[in-house]
Amino acid sequence: AAFVAGVAKECFGPDILAAVDEPAMTAEDFSGYLQKFDGGFFWLGATKPGDTVYPLHNTHFAVDEACLPVGVELMVSLVLAKMKEKA
Repeated sequence: AAFVAGVAKECFGPDILAAVDEPAMTAEDFSGYLQKFDGGFFWLGATKPGDTVYPLHNTHFAVDEACLPVGVELMVSLVLAKMKEKA
């Protein structure tokens, strides 16, 4: 988590991360991957700034597609940072 947070801050500035007040029991099988590989789980904000945030699978949820390039840039930056770390 610290690695992902650090790379995100490098890419997008120190205010990019949202504070999460309560833990979430997201229904993912990601923990199975973490048993075999190092990793980190993160959420990519997909709601247009100022709009109401609805959870996934809610009938009102609508992705602001402007988040897609941000997600791609973060994923690529994570891979490059990990490769640089291992070099």
